[in-house]
Amino acid sequence: MFGADFYRDPYPVYSGLRAAGDMHFSEAFGGRGTWLVPRYEGAARVFNDPGLSAVRSHRFFDQYSPQVRQELEEFARVFKQWVVFLDPPDHGVWRKVMMAGFAAHRVRRMQADVERAVDALLDDAEGAGTFDFIGKFAYLLPILVVAAVMGVDARETPRFLAWAEDIASFFGNPGAPAAAARKAQEAVLALHAHFRGLVAQRIAEPRDDAVTLMVQALQALPMDEEARHACIHDVLPAQCAGLLFAGHETTSNLIGNAMHALFRHPQQLEDFVARPELGPQVVREAIRYDTSAQFSSRLVEQAFEFCAVRLEPGQIVIALTGSANRDERVFSQPQEFRIGRTGEPQPLTFGNGRHYCLGSHLAILEMELALRKLVTRFPRLQPLSQELEWTANFNFRGLRSMQVRIN
Repeated sequence: MFGADFYRDPYPVYSGLRAAGDMHFSEAFGGRGTWLVPRYEGAARVFNDPGLSAVRSHRFFDQYSPQVRQELEEFARVFKQWVVFLDPPDHGVWRKVMMAGFAAHRVRRMQADVERAVDALLDDAEGAGTFDFIGKFAYLLPILVVAAVMGVDARETPRFLAWAEDIASFFGNPGAPAAAARKAQEAVLALHAHFRGLVAQRIAEPRDDAVTLMVQALQALPMDEEARHACIHDVLPAQCAGLLFAGHETTSNLIGNAMHALFRHPQQLEDFVARPELGPQVVREAIRYDTSAQFSSRLVEQAFEFCAVRLEPGQIVIALTGSANRDERVFSQPQEFRIGRTGEPQPLTFGNGRHYCLGSHLAILEMELALRKLVTRFPRLQPLSQELEWTANFNFRGLRSMQVRIN
């Protein structure tokens, strides 16, 4: 299933899965087996069903030998603290803390900063005439923005990019080899150490950034001092590492995938160039049509029935969000890219319910400003080649590069 053809275009596979039923059992992911959920209704349920747990980080390490698992113990300890691996009540507590730094009203205040970052990258592109849209724009913008939101020195971004790539290679590929896990461990622990230092700085000298606000939110919670110290100096740095990774990896791919879709649909691109105010509609359709995060998984804790199938403890259930966003039962002619869609439900790109992505407002703002400014400034932008290479990553779908010409 996960060969080169799938990475290049997974949607024919998804179409076949949807046509064949609500649930499909697979032994490809090890353990007690995995259920794939390709349709919209079932995938939406996966995010919120009380019988399915987000506490599943250990499954990333179960595949390795005891010796390798011992090597990765500290990685596993930090990794499991990420909010995406938490259930209530811990999930609710940490989501509230993190929203202190990423609330919608704070994101709106970031618009001028995002615009400056976009303009600076476009200035560099204009000087070059031709450039790699992925490497020189889509890949750089999100890390610059999330670093600014969190109060990170922009000069650190090259290291962050390398760490994010190593984490994605592990996180996005079930069955990743031990070598990939070791590189991801180096990246996660380096990020954790970096943010431990930054948290200490913000305690001594508070600033108007997300890290300061999250520290203050934890300081206001009722808990004993030992627990508070652990939350601020250990768990919060882990959450910051997860935020920086997620904020970069998914958004960079979404921007690249959106531009790729527009190039493949020249009439839609022409309409957008003529009416840049269509930016919000373009973004909404782009995140539905070719999302970055192609799936989200949950763990079965106790036997129960889901979509008319009996699930057993220890099994994994995977919501195929990339497939759900093209469900014929929900979206009209879903294989078409149409920026004028109305009256259809939200795509599952950013999740659903309590696990809805807390960085979605920032990602959408980045996409809207990036794409609108791009087509306004370079209305004749065009790709140099239709032969493109996609990353070999099951979850994080994106292009390795896309050479474009301004005129």
